[in-house]
Amino acid sequence: MTDGNMSVVSNSESESDTDELSQYTYGGSSDKTIGSWSVLPRPDLIVPEAFVDDSLRSPRQIAVATDERLEVVLQRFDEIFNGPGWRELPNITARDILQYASDSRVSAYMYVGNHLEHVDQRDNHKKRTVVFVYWCGCVYFYKDMGTIARDEAQKRYARELLNTNANLSNDSAKDATDARVYRQPCKKKYELEKSRKHPPKPVEEFQPFPWHLALADVPGGLYWVPSQVSDECPGMMDIVGVLGRFLKSSRFPKVSKLDYSGSGSRTGMIEGHKPFELTYHKTPGLDKGTGTITIRSHARDSGMTHAWAKRLNVPYAGQSLGPFTNIVLDQLLRTKQRRYLSDAEKNEVLSRQGFQCNDCGDSLGATLHTTTQFRSTT
Repeated sequence: MTDGNMSVVSNSESESDTDELSQYTYGGSSDKTIGSWSVLPRPDLIVPEAFVDDSLRSPRQIAVATDERLEVVLQRFDEIFNGPGWRELPNITARDILQYASDSRVSAYMYVGNHLEHVDQRDNHKKRTVVFVYWCGCVYFYKDMGTIARDEAQKRYARELLNTNANLSNDSAKDATDARVYRQPCKKKYELEKSRKHPPKPVEEFQPFPWHLALADVPGGLYWVPSQVSDECPGMMDIVGVLGRFLKSSRFPKVSKLDYSGSGSRTGMIEGHKPFELTYHKTPGLDKGTGTITIRSHARDSGMTHAWAKRLNVPYAGQSLGPFTNIVLDQLLRTKQRRYLSDAEKNEVLSRQGFQCNDCGDSLGATLHTTTQFRSTT
């Protein structure tokens, strides 16, 4: 698939690749799950037309994403499908979208979820790049995403020249040499990585979730809700209830779960597991403004435990009493680190003690007595 200065993707034009791309289909039917998915890359750059379900959803998105008139977009698809008959029951695949980009001589980047699956690069900087993602039976187009997708492609794919075949003619060899291919480097089956553990954010950084606001009006920030229903938390105003509220509004946050074996669970939850933290990236097509909403569940006795944590000077992140007790014991029993005195501090201590050892009373010269770590009290 070469077109002038176009760079070819690692996916070749074989029948298997064509079938693979053709499986990513969206025809505008109402059984698809259209919504704001926080698992997708940069939800804030998805065009608002992506959240309107109609038969020409994909062409409308392309028109807005590339600053092209809708009539021009429809005419190009008419050429791809050999007439306007496709408009009655659209069945646009990823292959058709990539063909549209090829006919328009613009670069195209295709994501599947958060993975960059296909890259077609062309030297045309006068027109906007076609960038789209396929997820849960729907395609979502981005605007102003070309630079980000290009940089990700350069990081994830190694650039190398196509190997020329000895049987090719000189002209064919020159064309093949001019075309460049991005190939994904081989991944190691197993690779050790240094663990990155960050302490959880303390409760002081979180504020109560504003239940009275519509989800579209909730500003980005850190919020907390109770872990389960209680007398102080009636109805569905807990972590499961707020997740259900997001899902009903076609907002799909990232969900972290914890094992609550023996504490019961609600309908639809895996037995013994409940949400612990939700992360939702606001999307301009559905929400007012941008930003990230993080909602964390706090234990029912978090107020009392927080007061205890303050007295012990131990950071508290909303855990129940059992897990927090382990943190307290770990901190209290942690091995003491010896603090070595500077020369100025040593001279000050020697002067204060009259140049004598406080333990044995011997005079101290150039050599100081060192107390073993387990006998040290300071």
